[in-house]
Amino acid sequence: MKKKKKTKSKETLEYLEKNRKILKDNHTKILIVMSILSIILGIIFKDLKIAIMLAICICVFIGDTCLNKYTKEYTKEYKDFFISEIFKRMFQNVTYKSDEKINNKIFSIKLFSKNISEITTNDHISAQHKNINFDFADMRIYHNDEPLIFMGQWYVFDFHKHFKEDVTIISKKYYEKNKEYLTIDNLNIVEVEDVVFNEIFTILTKKDINAFYALTPQIIEKIKLLENNTKGNLILNFTKNKLHVGLNTCTDKFEPNIYKENDILEIENQTIKEITIMIDLIESLDLNKNIFRKED
Repeated sequence: MKKKKKTKSKETLEYLEKNRKILKDNHTKILIVMSILSIILGIIFKDLKIAIMLAICICVFIGDTCLNKYTKEYTKEYKDFFISEIFKRMFQNVTYKSDEKINNKIFSIKLFSKNISEITTNDHISAQHKNINFDFADMRIYHNDEPLIFMGQWYVFDFHKHFKEDVTIISKKYYEKNKEYLTIDNLNIVEVEDVVFNEIFTILTKKDINAFYALTPQIIEKIKLLENNTKGNLILNFTKNKLHVGLNTCTDKFEPNIYKENDILEIENQTIKEITIMIDLIESLDLNKNIFRKED
């Protein structure tokens, strides 16, 4: 894939479209090779399952060796051309890094400190909406005993309240599936007066009073509304003067589809739809309103 100087938007789009077609053709060739290999290996080993597995391994190796570099290059150029500009139109003070390997401390919380082997991030965004500063990234968390315990989006917002100790609210579905991989020793499971909330979420903190300080009736109602309006398992963590929100959606945002022609209007509409989630998080939890008193 040859580099080409980017000038006008039309030329950049043509450049991206040309490279997308090259990637698409190469991916298609690998699939054809994998199918042929499966047949040949199936005849040799007389076992279709083994043949398919070997063919996949060979083609994955070929793909990583030959295409990975060009796929990453195309993805970065696609995001810098399409995604970055949309963010700058919708938010203030935007810093967008499609492939920045950010400091894991920004997005890791105590909940994920137990035998974590790796945290990977991409699409790191720092921005501001209605005087609220926030960070966002696609994030994956790997545990020593389990390949992947979180895959989705992670948000960090300024919050108009200071917490001396962490309060964590986790979707019960996520908690029951992953509790053996989470750092929950010496934490209490707390219940609030809202029965429906207790059925949906597990609340963790060192002292019960911390949960009641964080989870006012107003916030409880807003978190329930947030749960209804978002996809994936929800994790919220109040720590110091920050609110962490994790959405375990098992997806990466803003990724290009190399099998489909780039349509500017369609890409913008889809991107705006995904970005709107960030705005909804800020506004649904009233983060833009100084409704809480900051502790001295």
